[in-house]
Amino acid sequence: MIKFLAILLLFFNSSMLSQKEKKIGFFIESQFTKVNSILNFNRVGLNVTIAGDYRLHPRLYAGAYVMQMIDISVKHNANYLINNKLIDVSSSLFSNYGIYTGFELFKEERIAIIPEVRLGYGSFEAKSALPNANATDDLSAKMITFTPRALASYKISNGLSTGISIGYMFLSYIGDTKLPEYNMQNISGGVFLKFHTQRCR
Repeated sequence: MIKFLAILLLFFNSSMLSQKEKKIGFFIESQFTKVNSILNFNRVGLNVTIAGDYRLHPRLYAGAYVMQMIDISVKHNANYLINNKLIDVSSSLFSNYGIYTGFELFKEERIAIIPEVRLGYGSFEAKSALPNANATDDLSAKMITFTPRALASYKISNGLSTGISIGYMFLSYIGDTKLPEYNMQNISGGVFLKFHTQRCR
């Protein structure tokens, strides 16, 4: 009976340890994105991402994210004719929702290099520059996004890590509206913080 209880206790402890390996993480990121245009202007977008992921393996995780990007370039001289509409591109708002997965390719005590992939749905909106415009004068577009990324992470403490990130977002538009005049398919880079619900290894 004692041997049976000892075996049961050992099994319970090993089961609990394996469960602890599967950690939940919360991720906050800020990046800058260069926006190109066939109209020969360059602008900068600031995007902020909030995400949550679940560790499927000691080095592999997957989760979901929400990202929004605003145009932070100068407000004057920002009116352009796009799709036969006079648009104030400084009012641009891009929202992106989706899933992602990452793998810790290189990992030491405090440093990790992590390739990551995002797949999402994007929605772009910009306001009309006309003084008495209505909703039909605004510009909107829908798209599927695919973003390969790379993260360099540094563990600050057992529950917190930070680092830098870089990625390139590919766009596939849904419907007839395409945006070569405000092309967000470009490289982006920034910094992030990641919070862990359990002790980092």
